[in-house]
Amino acid sequence: MGRPKALLPWSGGTVLDAILHAVEEAGLPPPVVVTGAHHRELSENLRNSSARIRENPDWASGMGSSIRCGLEAALETRPDLEGLLVLLADQPLVSKTYLLRLLSNFQSNEPGIVATRYPEGGGVPAIFRRSFFEALRSPGRSGGASSLIRSAASETLLLEPGLAGRDMDTPEKYRELRKIAGLPEIPGAGKGADAPGAAGKPGDSRIK
Repeated sequence: MGRPKALLPWSGGTVLDAILHAVEEAGLPPPVVVTGAHHRELSENLRNSSARIRENPDWASGMGSSIRCGLEAALETRPDLEGLLVLLADQPLVSKTYLLRLLSNFQSNEPGIVATRYPEGGGVPAIFRRSFFEALRSPGRSGGASSLIRSAASETLLLEPGLAGRDMDTPEKYRELRKIAGLPEIPGAGKGADAPGAAGKPGDSRIK
């Protein structure tokens, strides 16, 4: 339905711009943005960004392939990488403050994974220690980060995300998040398949 979620309007830019801004504000290195079904549109949006773009030709096989693609891209420039932060491109309320909480707990408590708590279990945003890189790169893993987080519960620290954990899987949720953020209502958003808040295809983008 409609345009990719990452490219929906948000505070003078796009949802993806807002998330990348939080990463920059937190003082983190330029991220890798993994694209899938909408590579061309996302690449155009990022033409002036410091983020690196990596297309995942196998995006339809599942989120695991996008994480693997992003990790391999990150290791190309940082072979000594000690941790991998995984973000989704449909959580525009992720903030500098929450990212720094994740990083602080990762550095001070030395868990294998610092992840976000949801009612159904742990998920992203999450930081994975290097000891989990092989599991993340496993070709047989089609699931996203959540399945690995839940299988490694004894080595995982879960943080309460507050608003940072809210996503926009539907037009209605997009409209709700805009309201929470104090952004003006977009006519038609949240009112059906033709609304600007319509979701894109799976595998649109993940940020590493």
